[in-house]
Amino acid sequence: MIKSKFIALYQSLNKSEHKLLLKWVDSPIHNQHLIVQKLFIYLSKRSKINKTTVAKNRIFKHLFPQQKYNDAQLRHIQSYALEVLENFVGYNQALSNQLTFKKNQLEVYQARKLQKLSQQTLKKIDKQLAQSSLENGAHHLMAYEVEIERFKLGSIEHRTQNNNLPQLFNHLSQFYIISTLKYACTAASHRNVYNINYNIPLLDAVLEYAKNATNSYVIKIYYYAYLALNQPKEEKHYQSLKDYFFEHSQLLNKEEQYEVFQLTINYCIKQLNMGNTIYFEEVFELYKKGLESKILFIQGTLSRFTYKNIVSAGLKLGQFDWVKSFIKDYTTFLPTVFQNNYQHYNTAKLMFVQNYYDQALKLLLQVEDYDDLFLTLDAKMMLLKIYYEEDSFDALNALIISFKTFLQRKDVMGYHKQVYQNILRLMNKLLGIPLQDQVAKEELKKEIETTQPLVERQWLLDQLQQIK
Repeated sequence: MIKSKFIALYQSLNKSEHKLLLKWVDSPIHNQHLIVQKLFIYLSKRSKINKTTVAKNRIFKHLFPQQKYNDAQLRHIQSYALEVLENFVGYNQALSNQLTFKKNQLEVYQARKLQKLSQQTLKKIDKQLAQSSLENGAHHLMAYEVEIERFKLGSIEHRTQNNNLPQLFNHLSQFYIISTLKYACTAASHRNVYNINYNIPLLDAVLEYAKNATNSYVIKIYYYAYLALNQPKEEKHYQSLKDYFFEHSQLLNKEEQYEVFQLTINYCIKQLNMGNTIYFEEVFELYKKGLESKILFIQGTLSRFTYKNIVSAGLKLGQFDWVKSFIKDYTTFLPTVFQNNYQHYNTAKLMFVQNYYDQALKLLLQVEDYDDLFLTLDAKMMLLKIYYEEDSFDALNALIISFKTFLQRKDVMGYHKQVYQNILRLMNKLLGIPLQDQVAKEELKKEIETTQPLVERQWLLDQLQQIK
């Protein structure tokens, strides 16, 4: 049962939701099956949800102590329980967004022709919209839908008066333009990674409107984000994106702030890939700003990939003390399951770049297996470097052999597999090159310079140059 949709949804609830759920299933309005309530009570009393605690035979024995196990009967109960749980989650979500809840009420009152209640609810919605700091696509969509209800109500009450169509059209167009630009940025990012082209209807007209728009900072944010992604050599677009975003980020919700911030990071990375090294400092400053403003956090949690990238940026600039403090202060913001591995790996990386190879090696060997495949690959790569620079050639040869086996055994994507296979092949050639053979060295240098795909190119070239 541990892999069922029911258990997956149950585990996604937080503590307060678990308490509310027990009240929900206790109500005959929401649940007509006492056996389903018994199942939820059983789950609520487990300190951990795992394969053992939710084993089918164990649950069935608790529900029916005197009966022989019946899989069909248990699946039937689980189906009822899932329906109850889905209704609970749906209700909670609707209730969590008061604007949506009020709008739905307004639609009900309109359908029942309750004009007075409709007017009162409309005033409450207007007040909430006016108090909101958001001016994103979702805000304008909600405002547009409210204007539709206002138009219906006005048509009933005052057939000859001026209407609210101008406001309706304004919110509709703002929603469309913002949403088109937002997802055009997503499409541009996808195109850069996967080489996929997207046909976006009316995009040229939207861009022309956005170019001259003066009534929406959100439109300007997404407009310059789109230009920065599609015209990376025009650095003025990136500067405009930064200016508008950091001055007006409060107009976006937390998720959108995070997404736009990642676009600024990706622009810097693209510049670095183009050889524009001044962006090392830029991306590092962005990360620091993202930490200070909490934009990099999603529901109080820091992504392990962002954590690792921040360490890499700091080390690239030699900010060793800052990186040490960052690891100490921010590891606890990672999801619990990743904290130990990422702390060990990134501290090892800090030790490695400072040439404290023994400390780095001990940290890398503390964890037998990394949950994250790419972290495992990076850790093995660091071990290769340590063994090479410490002249531990027996350990190095053994690691190369085991690394090759690992790449064959694990489900590594073709591109990444080729990257590491190229490194291992060139490493073997580096180990076997005759000390005084200048011709062989020059040939290997050309091979390192032209091999694609290849990371650690500069490190390999540096090691080759040091061979005398």
